[in-house]
Parts: sequence; structure tokens; C-alpha cells
Amino acid sequence: MQKLNQKTEEAILIALALMVLFSSMFNPTVSAVIAVVGLIGVFSYNILTKGK
Repeated sequence: MQKLNQKTEEAILIALALMVLFSSMFNPTVSAVIAVVGLIGVFSYNILTKGK
């Protein structure tokens, strides 16, 4: 798996944070699910690209 550059990673994390922020206004449960899935995704990506 190819490692993304720093700006792309930051853009993905900002988009994830905005999704959590806006979804929390409508349904806190959905917001929590988005946050957990996003964190698992980012953690998995970091583990898979750790050696590169």
C-alpha cells in the first residue's frame, strides 16, 4: 500500500472531523459511529503503511 502525502492525510482527517461535527447536530449515535469507523480506518492505514 502506498503512503499518502501529509497534505492528503490532513485533508482526509479534516473531512472526517467535519462529518462528525455536522452529523452530531442531527443524530449523536450516527456521529459516534462515524467517529469510531473513521478512527479505525486511520489506525489501520497507519499500521499498514508503517514501514514505508
